[in-house]
Amino acid sequence: MTKNAMLESAATLEGRKRLLQQAPNAQTLTRHKLRILVVDDNRDSVITLCAVLRDEGHDVRSAYDGAQALAEAREFQPEAVLLDIAMPGGVSGWEVARQIRKASGDASRPFIVAISAKYKQSPQMAICNHFVTKPYDPNFLLALLLPLTSIPAQPR
Repeated sequence: MTKNAMLESAATLEGRKRLLQQAPNAQTLTRHKLRILVVDDNRDSVITLCAVLRDEGHDVRSAYDGAQALAEAREFQPEAVLLDIAMPGGVSGWEVARQIRKASGDASRPFIVAISAKYKQSPQMAICNHFVTKPYDPNFLLALLLPLTSIPAQPR
């Protein structure tokens, strides 16, 4: 599936169901713990999502605005960023994504999921690996992260 097809499919209910069904069989995989940065100006959303991710065994940090997100990203070096795009203040989510990618030196790392209730489509989405609209199902976000966490089990 191409990146554009994944972005488009993630925006529809049928596309979300299709991505969830494509998740690998968990019994054949070993899980890798990720460093994940959660960024949103809604503190309740951050607390809830961080709890879900920690329950899955991930190392999670949070930020509540763009400037804080950039500082956390520099220090923490996340493998994945779950990023609210429509944050108030001086640094937008789009700018956070651009600066994190520029600092990494890799056009596809870290894995960035843009999240927004305000934006439905934007040309700026290309900077991110996926785009998810609010409200979202936390299980869908976990399914998006699954390829990063999954390592084929070693034969015994």
